[in-house]
Amino acid sequence: MPTIHSDARGPFARNVPLAAAIRAAIRGDGLTTPVVAAGGIHSFDQAEAILAEGHADIVAAARQSLADPDWFLKIRLGRGAEVRRCKFTNYCEALDTQHKQVTCQLWDRVELDEPDLARSHDGRRRLVAPRWRR
Repeated sequence: MPTIHSDARGPFARNVPLAAAIRAAIRGDGLTTPVVAAGGIHSFDQAEAILAEGHADIVAAARQSLADPDWFLKIRLGRGAEVRRCKFTNYCEALDTQHKQVTCQLWDRVELDEPDLARSHDGRRRLVAPRWRR
């Protein structure tokens, strides 16, 4: 099973210094190719800081977006405390590397009794996040 590198800082945004160095080199050559920062981006404030500090032009947050597909809307509405935060357990990545339908550990077994719920082929996991009740 895949693992994450973690220490006192956690796994968060480990690739940002690399993206920043690449972006600086590209800009130093007079080019404007956009650079994406990815890897452990877990909060809106963190993403905004990466952009504001010029470390990257685009921020990717795949696992956080899977954990809570509504996180962008929740932030926009000022309801950031309701964001379902990714635990970075690599549960989703493990499913992907086994060629299984990817779901999130935070919601894959919630409310499986919903009648029209889309499920994985084995019927054990949700294929859509639990509905956010505004």
